Amino acid sequence: KGLEFDDVLMINFFQDSLASEKSWRVIKQYMIDKQLPPANLPGEPSRPKSFDPTVDGVLCGELKGIYTAITRARVNLWIVDLQSDHELGSQHCKRSSLPMCEYWVSSKLVNTVGKNEHGQAAIVAKESTPEEWFER
Repeated sequence: KGLEFDDVLMINFFQDSLASEKSWRVIKQYMIDKQLPPANLPGEPSRPKSFDPTVDGVLCGELKGIYTAITRARVNLWIVDLQSDHELGSQHCKRSSLPMCEYWVSSKLVNTVGKNEHGQAAIVAKESTPEEWFER
């Protein structure tokens, strides 16, 4: 399975995560182990933590959820956490998801979307033609 949908939307994935904020910091340790460059995001960076299978095992399931979302999206994976508490320039990131945000930004795997004057995500919609609808 894979590449099933043009757009996949993950809403409140990190907010509703069963993994603790501390467990997510394992990602920061991974970045250090792989010698990835720092993300250089505004604010205090996350701290690293070594993986402990007795405490951080739930993180494996959460990472599988992210993997599934990534591999199902043909065009866009939209990640929206409505309760954000860490400012990342034009985007916001929940504290528990900060290590993942740092990883994605550092690896240049994401494009961030700012907010418009109404506080809504500034997404540019593309108008489809009748021919495109018939092709489907």
